[in-house]
Amino acid sequence: MLETLSSTLLTVPVLPELCPTLSRELSQQINNKTKPRKSLGFLEALACQIGLIQNTHTPQLNKVIATVFAADHGIATAGVSAFPQAVTKQMIQNFLSGNAAINVLCRANHLDLQVVDCGVIGGRASSMRDESGNRGTSLTSSHIADGTASFVDGNAVSEEQLLSCWRNGASIAKQLLGNNYAAVAFGEMGIGNTSSAALLTHYLTGIALDHCIGRGTGLDGQALNHKKNLLIAIASNATITSIDQLLRRFGGFEIITMASTMLHYAAGRGVVIVDGFISTAAFLIANSLCPALKEFSIFSHCSAEQAHSRVIEHLHVHPLLKLDMRLGEASGAALAVPLLRSAVAILNEMATFSAAEVSEEIMANNLA
Repeated sequence: MLETLSSTLLTVPVLPELCPTLSRELSQQINNKTKPRKSLGFLEALACQIGLIQNTHTPQLNKVIATVFAADHGIATAGVSAFPQAVTKQMIQNFLSGNAAINVLCRANHLDLQVVDCGVIGGRASSMRDESGNRGTSLTSSHIADGTASFVDGNAVSEEQLLSCWRNGASIAKQLLGNNYAAVAFGEMGIGNTSSAALLTHYLTGIALDHCIGRGTGLDGQALNHKKNLLIAIASNATITSIDQLLRRFGGFEIITMASTMLHYAAGRGVVIVDGFISTAAFLIANSLCPALKEFSIFSHCSAEQAHSRVIEHLHVHPLLKLDMRLGEASGAALAVPLLRSAVAILNEMATFSAAEVSEEIMANNLA
């Protein structure tokens, strides 16, 4: 279990300390609203958390973006996915055409959409069509290589590639902060990435590897057993003693880049919205390097991928939704944004007892 080890290769930003005085003031601000105390449940905690992250009594989430990190994985050639690697690029093109689930959810919930090519096979060479005439959709190239190497017999990622992913994440975070995005819904796309995420999760949490390996793109029966047997055999022959070694051994480009982006974005007081299992694996990497990241992060939903509920329990966090989703693409994170905006609106717009000339004592006695 490597969750507390540091890195000798990666530069880790310092996250700002959240103000305890502001925390008390935000709680009082919520308690003074025209309602019985705690009657809005976890929405109240969300409002306070977002206010603390943004260091203000009047937080806002007007400008939010879903950022989908995409890359291919060499392990996919070992039969761990129901789909071929070509599907990664095809899905990225679908995003850019505006036709995927995440496009629909972003439009419905008023998010922009950014697709980041971290290492899609054929991505750089083919200059994928950026059909960003679709409102708020853009393509960012952070292409490292045409997919990682297979980690069946060796490292998926070289040291140089690891450092490039980390620098790319810092650059993406700087861009997001510079464009005044108050929150980012972190998602991913990459055939084979549940295999990387399973191994990363196992080593970072201590959860049994068998419990970290799930269906991914829809494996069942013999194919799922093959995936489990292969990954367990690989882990049994791997020697992992550091975060750097873990990331190089199992990749992938999009997961590492996402982890770096989360940390660097939080350092600028951005609200990190974590999607499902793969995004949570990226969070585990970042959180192992800087445990304060949890204070800046909101977990959007509990995925149907079997390991995710175990990781959520391990982290002692409160996912907002449970809809049996396991799509990825930041789909669950996009769905959570209206809840976050509602929490902020309560803090900013709901009347206080004094302003509404309502007796707090009567309200408490009659509505508690």
